Amino acid sequence: MTGQRITKRTLDTLKANSTEFTFWDSAVSGFGVRVRSTGAMSYVVVYRAGSGRGAPVRRYTIATVGKITPERARSRAKAILGSVAHGNDPAGQKSTERGVPTVAELADKFMAEHIDPKRKSSTAGFYRDILERLLKPAVGTTKADKLTRLQVGKLHCSLSGTPFQANRVLAVVGSMYAFAVRAGIVADGTKPAAGIEKFRESRRERFLNGDELERLGAAIEEAETSGISWTVDTSRPISKHLPKLANRRTKISLSAGAAIRLLLFTGCRHDGPKWVGKDRSLCGSRRQSGKSPRRSETPMGGYHQARRSKWNTAPRSTPHICKLWRWRRPGTAYHWTFVGPLPSIDHRTLCAP
Repeated sequence: MTGQRITKRTLDTLKANSTEFTFWDSAVSGFGVRVRSTGAMSYVVVYRAGSGRGAPVRRYTIATVGKITPERARSRAKAILGSVAHGNDPAGQKSTERGVPTVAELADKFMAEHIDPKRKSSTAGFYRDILERLLKPAVGTTKADKLTRLQVGKLHCSLSGTPFQANRVLAVVGSMYAFAVRAGIVADGTKPAAGIEKFRESRRERFLNGDELERLGAAIEEAETSGISWTVDTSRPISKHLPKLANRRTKISLSAGAAIRLLLFTGCRHDGPKWVGKDRSLCGSRRQSGKSPRRSETPMGGYHQARRSKWNTAPRSTPHICKLWRWRRPGTAYHWTFVGPLPSIDHRTLCAP
């Protein structure tokens, strides 16, 4: 329906019919008011997306009548038509944006298609906790392609009391958006977590107290003698194949017990302590290049300082360490510390098998 210039008075005269119609503005071509049979009215602008009579006709809804004035709607219609004249398609862009998932929907897709099938269950649980507890409540309703560095940075700063957790949020967001780029959900280069400085994380260490050391010593002695009983879930289907109750105990060799005590006495790491030289001085594991020396407390009291050398040197011979020397295989060179399960094999490291 072709009418006159759309004003508030004109809108008051429009009445709904049994069929939908559009009342066109006389001042701006393509701008009008869409009147539905229910009586709902909205400002629209109609244009051709492209040149020529074969170009598709698009309808762009500006706003509902009553939310903005007719003059404001006319100004927005002029801006939209100007954008069309420069080759843009506002209605097509709006439709595309409507299909982009929110951050919460992207998180669900990320977990279902990437993390759950490709990561360990413990890792998947960690990712799910970060997403469900921290990310979704903060920015879950934001469109995935609209999430900004400012929003992620604000969330990161709000977690300053837990720096480790705050830094993991950045890592999870970065991984999620790398997946979104590969899946074609967001444009290449979309990295809302990039460039945000991480919090400094303090090394978390805890030493065994006296009661815990006493319980550990008793457990080592029990493992060397009678063995430690298993904890078994008898409700599982494979439990019927387990040994009899009397045989469900694990014993360790005396040399394995001595190896555990060595770590307690010296504070060495588990990955390969060695006896070096006939004076029986003990060295710990190889120090990784570039790492600074580290001071660590031993249960015997005092400290040992890791030297700036090829090996981290532990305290020299003490009565406790000398007692462990008997577990070396007689006749072998001063090389690996403890004997292994077979006569021809020494324990090369103290790692769990």
